[in-house]
Amino acid sequence: MNRSTLIAAVIIIAAASGAWFMTRPAAPPATTPHDEAHERPHAEIAPARAAAAGIEMATAGPATIHQSTALLGRLSLDPAHTAQVRARFPGVVKEIRKSQGDTVAAGDILAMVESNDSLQTYAVRAPLAGTLLSRTVSPGEVTDTAPLFEIGNLRHLRADLHVFPNDLPKIAAGQPVRLLVQGEPEAVIASITTLVPVVESATQAVIARADVDNSAGRLRPGAMVRGEVETTTREAAVAVSAEALQQLDGRTVVFVRAGDALEAHDVVVGASDHQSVEILSGLTPGASYAARGSFVVKAEIEKGSAGHGH
Repeated sequence: MNRSTLIAAVIIIAAASGAWFMTRPAAPPATTPHDEAHERPHAEIAPARAAAAGIEMATAGPATIHQSTALLGRLSLDPAHTAQVRARFPGVVKEIRKSQGDTVAAGDILAMVESNDSLQTYAVRAPLAGTLLSRTVSPGEVTDTAPLFEIGNLRHLRADLHVFPNDLPKIAAGQPVRLLVQGEPEAVIASITTLVPVVESATQAVIARADVDNSAGRLRPGAMVRGEVETTTREAAVAVSAEALQQLDGRTVVFVRAGDALEAHDVVVGASDHQSVEILSGLTPGASYAARGSFVVKAEIEKGSAGHGH
């Protein structure tokens, strides 16, 4: 190789090396733990301010998740506390003393009837205490064997829940059931007393019955009800309060304490019940998180994002 050829090769190699050096990616800037922490959406809410705002903190850790089977049905009258009242003898109704919706005591007079045979007037009385649910006669009408009144003690109701074939092996008499009644904010706790031994032809479901204490008088027969029966349990290595979860920009997050800030940690959730949610990833045991009032943190983050045009 002559001298001129060697010089040309050196120039080409140098030029190529310079081009690679100029175009290779720059090394990322060094970050501190403080910088990494604040890459997550966060709100500056110191512990004292958090407490004043109703934000309650808890520690992420193990929990038992109680999983339930849902059963749909209705509330109904309990036949053991319901009576249909008939006239003892055929006759003419001379007087009605109680109307639908009235509260009656056992022995109260509901109507007076004049017997066709003796022409004597006798009283039709309530056989039990409760509420007059219906009345089918008026003064002047003739009685026969048909019921004149229906009385029910509304303190004692029954939930009739539909159990479909796939769920039937998991349901048994004696199991506790959590009842969510349409229009009622609080659940009612009862127990399954029996499984009806026949299948409903229309739905192919078996009826599970539960006695319902309605001492407060808030529940009404005929209302739709959802029963939740605990059928399995799962031990979660890391779990948080069900109230802790929030949606932020389409992601499920938990707000974790980092100094005077609460940071949004993306999480993947697993099994859940009404109190706890299993965390499969995104949170470590021992993390201090906003267990209640997390919506306040979300609002602060969204307000801050809007203020900065994010």
